[in-house]
Amino acid sequence: DNGGGMRIVQKNDDGNIVTIFAEKYWGSLEEIEPEPEYIPEPDLTPEPESNPEPVPEPEPTPIYPEENSAPETIPEPEPTPEPESEQATSDNSDNSWIPASAGMTKEEIIPEYSSFQITISEFMPDPVGSDDGEWIEIKNLGEDAVDMSGWKIDDIEGGSKPFQIPDGTVIAPHGFFVFYKSQTKLALNNSEDSARLINPLDEVFQEVSYSDNTVGVSYALDSDEWGWTTSPTPSSDNIISAPPEPKKTSTNKIYTNTFSKTVDLKDIRDLPKGAKVTIKGVVSAPPSVLGSQIFYIAGSGLQVYMYKKDFPDLALGDEIQLSGELSEVSGETRIKIKNREDITFLSNGEEPTPHIVNIGDVGEDLEGSLVKISGEVIEIINNGFYLADKQGNEVKIYLKTYTEISSDLVKPGNNAEVTGIVSQTKTGYRLLPRYEDDIVVKEQKNTMVTNKEKKKINSKYKYLVAILGAVFLAIGINYYKKRKKYELQRDIDSKA
Repeated sequence: DNGGGMRIVQKNDDGNIVTIFAEKYWGSLEEIEPEPEYIPEPDLTPEPESNPEPVPEPEPTPIYPEENSAPETIPEPEPTPEPESEQATSDNSDNSWIPASAGMTKEEIIPEYSSFQITISEFMPDPVGSDDGEWIEIKNLGEDAVDMSGWKIDDIEGGSKPFQIPDGTVIAPHGFFVFYKSQTKLALNNSEDSARLINPLDEVFQEVSYSDNTVGVSYALDSDEWGWTTSPTPSSDNIISAPPEPKKTSTNKIYTNTFSKTVDLKDIRDLPKGAKVTIKGVVSAPPSVLGSQIFYIAGSGLQVYMYKKDFPDLALGDEIQLSGELSEVSGETRIKIKNREDITFLSNGEEPTPHIVNIGDVGEDLEGSLVKISGEVIEIINNGFYLADKQGNEVKIYLKTYTEISSDLVKPGNNAEVTGIVSQTKTGYRLLPRYEDDIVVKEQKNTMVTNKEKKKINSKYKYLVAILGAVFLAIGINYYKKRKKYELQRDIDSKA
């Protein structure tokens, strides 16, 4: 500078020289206000403000384009496609592509299994050759694919171990899925049994019972009717070809045309299967208590079975006469009737008294009988528990789903009395309680208390606690009022 100082200049956008700073006589540095016409633009950043992200260039050296030149240097037609995509994602955060379970509890997303359009459509209980050829077919009747994860298939309750369908098993609309015994390990009886479909909540979704089958014939659904067919069609639509009627032989003519004389219940198991008999008994477990197709009569005890489930109204203690055919399922003897007309009501009576027996006595001689046993709860299992006596005998107490009895009523170590029906399965004998009051737990004071009485006692305790709480609250309020009155009087006295 001619004045002996130093001047700092900068070339503006118009190409003119603008003085920015000057130092005179090597003194302090001060800012020189430029002329108004040369004031630079407020934003000196060469990048476009609308695109805060650095724009990738093909050359390795970054290029800072002049203003309004950015669209020419960006290869994509839109300078900010990525932010737009992010905004769209945010705006559609509640759209259907978000998992249906988002933000919901397990209870809220449990499907209504009763509305599932699936059915057992056909099964083969007695194939030609190896029993590994047994199979159960499930059909999807609906227009949507069905995920069968968590579902189970089973035979009659208490028979084989249920088979859980593998996760990810999906049946296409109007499609089929066939499960073979080699996979499921389910053993369908050749004489009588059931095929069941159980939903993930362990509720019986469907149960199909059968009897009187022959080798190589499948049981198939035709519209809404079931029947035997000589044309099995696994994985395809059913073809109903009814098998010919079996020829009568001299061996069974004794029982085919007329019923025998009235038979005592105690003698019933001495007769061959297929015998047609008339018996009398007292109802010990009414229909729908232990199953929709069965009930029990007392005496020596016997199960009564009807496929149609069309029983008359029967109550505990009713004396009845019935006519039917002797059969067997899972080793348990029962009488099979066709319709409600096979049952004749005789009279109302007292509830049958259970036989008091030891746990070790539960077996063939008491099959179908109403008994009462005592012991210690040694193990809680799914749908029941085990009871044992001091001699080491134990028996399974099985809580059928129809009874709605919870195994939470007992705990390991409890001493209990259990009343129920002795039932046989492929794995042995078990006891079937009918009602909650059939299980009586011994309390610590060595008193016997039924579960219903226990609930009454608990409600009395709750009522007593409520009363005591109200009394203490009243005392507290009264004390508070007296205290306030005392303090008010003390303030008046102090001012006086």
